[in-house]
Amino acid sequence: MLTLRTENLSVRFGRFHAVQDVSLTCTGPGVHSIIGPNGAGKTTFFNALSGILPASTGRIFAGGRDITRLDPSSRLSLGIARSFQITSLFEEETVMENIRMAVQAKRGKRSQFFRRAEHNPDITDRTRYFIDLFGLEKVADTPVSQLSHGLKRIVDISLCVAGEAGIILLDEPTSGVGIDDIPRIRRLIEKLGKDHLVVLIEHNMSVVLGISETVSVLVRGTLLVTGAPQDIQSNEAVQAAYLGSSHAPA
Repeated sequence: MLTLRTENLSVRFGRFHAVQDVSLTCTGPGVHSIIGPNGAGKTTFFNALSGILPASTGRIFAGGRDITRLDPSSRLSLGIARSFQITSLFEEETVMENIRMAVQAKRGKRSQFFRRAEHNPDITDRTRYFIDLFGLEKVADTPVSQLSHGLKRIVDISLCVAGEAGIILLDEPTSGVGIDDIPRIRRLIEKLGKDHLVVLIEHNMSVVLGISETVSVLVRGTLLVTGAPQDIQSNEAVQAAYLGSSHAPA
């Protein structure tokens, strides 16, 4: 089952509670967005979910398994992948090679160890499948360094899926992206939500409200409310939390 759950999760830095007693259940397939004003603790919460930061107290479960003390690579092996605000791609390699490496990292153990990946039909066919799935055929042989920021984000997200993750954590995928690329990224996230659990941090409220089944609001490190997008949009407490913010739900 595609479920990611926290139980009284807290992350402290000294006396400062960046995240405090958050109990939240995200169930897929579908898109579950996490929003909140600047400084709400969203990225810290994501860092705890992905294992980058340790939980100070509380627990994290994936599909019923306690993953609280697992490192990021162990969580990835369980099918939990994270895409960052800043892409982490091999810039001088082509799009094809970046995706091939993600496929090989997951499937390489089932392949002949000393055989070059590009000569392995299983890895090659799987790589081409993801190239087609994400509509990257025209840039497959293009070095990543030559892509627009929006296309880099799409390649970055595709690596999560190519690694056979069932739970995908996306941290502000439209941040810094040109206006022409936002609809394409939005469609991609919608598509992923049909078969994966996508947990999304996003400031673009039109994207959040348009593609999410569920929205949770963090304020000052605590969980304010969780609900359907239309309920969150009209919630007076949410509106009060966003007063003075240019990113207020509208």
